[in-house]
Amino acid sequence: MQVADAPDEVIVRNVRVGAVQFQHAAGDKAFNIGRVRHFVSEAARQKVEILAFPEMCLTGYWHVRKLSSEAFRALAEPVPDGSCARELLRLSAETGMTIGAGLLEAADGRVYNSYVVAMPDGRWAVHRKLHVQHERVHPGDVLRGGRRQAVHVEDELLLGRGQLYRWPAIATEVQIVVPTP
Repeated sequence: MQVADAPDEVIVRNVRVGAVQFQHAAGDKAFNIGRVRHFVSEAARQKVEILAFPEMCLTGYWHVRKLSSEAFRALAEPVPDGSCARELLRLSAETGMTIGAGLLEAADGRVYNSYVVAMPDGRWAVHRKLHVQHERVHPGDVLRGGRRQAVHVEDELLLGRGQLYRWPAIATEVQIVVPTP
């Protein structure tokens, strides 16, 4: 194993990171994105640079099991062209803040439990939850698992995104931030 030499000078700066937990309205994307706007505004006042929202907070979580196939698929939207992803990108550009939030993503005729990260320069990343066991909605309508972990670099930080769910009723979001070499 070869180890690279340490740089002569290491630049360290504080990064203000925020996490938001809120009660979403089942299936009401307009209400939920309104709540996101509110919390982004509050975070901007506090000079937050990276803000993380919960899994499926834009579309709702628990109610999707009870939806018809048509309603389930109608709730999903493409990334980055759907209304929620576009609004996250707009808010990110407006505030200079990196913002992540979860939704149902429609892609390639499938639906994914996804997490969108919008960056101020217009870039975006999407993470599709890898393990979605026991999330069957109707026969034939299954939330598909992603195939790889989403990782991207932002201002010399390596950001990795993971989604965890633990029974009973404890949803945990994990945001990993480590300096890049």
